[in-house]
Amino acid sequence: MRCWLGKSLAGAALALAAGALALPTPASADVTVDPDVSVQGGAPRLTFTVSNSSPTATLTQVVLTMPDSMPIAETYPLSIDDWAPTINWKPLAQPLPGVHGSNVTEAVTDITWFAMPGKGVKPGQSADLLVTLGPLPVADQVVFKITEKYDDGSSVVNDAVPAAGATAPRAAAVLRLIPDTVSDAQGGHHGGTATETETVASVTDEGSDTGLWVGIIGLAAGLVGGGAIMWLFASRRRPEPAGGAELSLDELTAPRQADESDTPDSAWRYRGDSPEEESSAEEDAPPKIRAAAGKTS
Repeated sequence: MRCWLGKSLAGAALALAAGALALPTPASADVTVDPDVSVQGGAPRLTFTVSNSSPTATLTQVVLTMPDSMPIAETYPLSIDDWAPTINWKPLAQPLPGVHGSNVTEAVTDITWFAMPGKGVKPGQSADLLVTLGPLPVADQVVFKITEKYDDGSSVVNDAVPAAGATAPRAAAVLRLIPDTVSDAQGGHHGGTATETETVASVTDEGSDTGLWVGIIGLAAGLVGGGAIMWLFASRRRPEPAGGAELSLDELTAPRQADESDTPDSAWRYRGDSPEEESSAEEDAPPKIRAAAGKTS
C-alpha cells in the first residue's frame, strides 16, 4: 500500500508540475510600460523597460515619442542612474490644463535618453526609464513609440499597435486608459493617486483570471509535494506491523511511544546503589576517578 501511495503522490506532483510548465506564456517584448493601465485625467508615474534587441551591439540611446494626435500637457523624465535625458517641445494650438489646473502652452514631443560612456545596455540586458506625465487624455489608450539606437549605428523602431489581446513584433508601449469612475462617484473631483489606484485595481482584478489559475495550480502542486514529504517522514518513523498488516490512518498519525530501546545506557556511574554496582562503577571509571576512589576508601 505504501509503495502504491508513494508512486501515486509522486505521479500527481509530476503531472501538476508538467501542466504548470505547459501553460502558455506571453511573448517577450522589446519595450513595455508599467503600469499598463491608468485612468483618464490621471497623472501616473510610468516605467518604460527597453530591452537590447541586438545580439552584438550596445544600446546607447532611447527615444520616447509622445502621441502627436493627443498631446499631454506635462511630461517629465525622472532621474535615472547612468542616463541623461534631453527634451523637445512644441507650441500648442490650444492651451491645455496642467496637472494642477494652470494652462500649459507647450507640450513635450519626445525625450531622448543618452547612456553615459561605458554604461550602455549590453545584449540580453534592459534599462528602466521613468516618466511622470498628465493629465492623461479622455481616450481608450495612449501609444508611445520607442526607438532604440545602438553603438554600431543601427536602430530599431517600436511603433506597431497590436489588436487587443494580441502581440506584434516591434510593438509600441501601449497605456490603456479607463474612466475615473471613483472620481465621478465623488462628484467629479479627481482623487489623485489614491483614486487612480482604486480604479485601476478594480480593472486589474477583472483581468487576472490567468494569474489566478496559475496560482491555484502552483498551490496544488505545493500541497501535493508537501503531503508526499510528510507521508515519507511518517512512513520512516513507523515500524511495519507484524505479519505485513496495513496500518490504519489513526495508527499512522498517532504520536510515537517511546520504548526501552530509546533510552541509552550510560557507560559508567560515579556511585552505585549496591556494592556490586559500586565496584563495577570503579572498574569502569577512568583511571583518575579510580585513583580518587581508592584514596577515599
